[in-house]
Amino acid sequence: MTIGPLAPLGLAQSLLSRLAGAVRPSGVPDRAGPAVAPIEGRSFKDLLAQAGSGAIHSGLPVTVSKASGVSLTNEQLGRLQVAADAADAAGASRALVLIDGVALEMDVQSRTILSKIDASKPGVRAGFDAVLTVPGEGSSAGAGTLGPPPSPPGGLAAILAGGTS
Repeated sequence: MTIGPLAPLGLAQSLLSRLAGAVRPSGVPDRAGPAVAPIEGRSFKDLLAQAGSGAIHSGLPVTVSKASGVSLTNEQLGRLQVAADAADAAGASRALVLIDGVALEMDVQSRTILSKIDASKPGVRAGFDAVLTVPGEGSSAGAGTLGPPPSPPGGLAAILAGGTS
């Protein structure tokens, strides 16, 4: 078997044609076969809602900056990975993460723990757009972002009118 100068091109085209079904938009016909169905038959809206609820995990790791001086176990890093997914789905970029009684600063987009925050020192801590509470070891609950509580039945108007409390 001889390999000519165009063999790598033919190999590349062959590989690209195999991958085409994975990147071709739904409904666009494949030259080699039928159109590819969307991911597991779910719509983008459903996938986005599942990502926001923590049901879909990215599998992207969380790293710790060497300059932070923070030491975490593999189990804690796994729980932080779920927390980073939740923060990312909520649109956060920098989060204050509470895990096992420790407050950490996380850059959500790079998934990096930047520093440990000494919560015993008084002062204002600015620059965070999310606060994450990471469940303890062995908990089946997902990480959640802190925010305003859900509106009561009837809303604020009902409370002010003396209705629902």
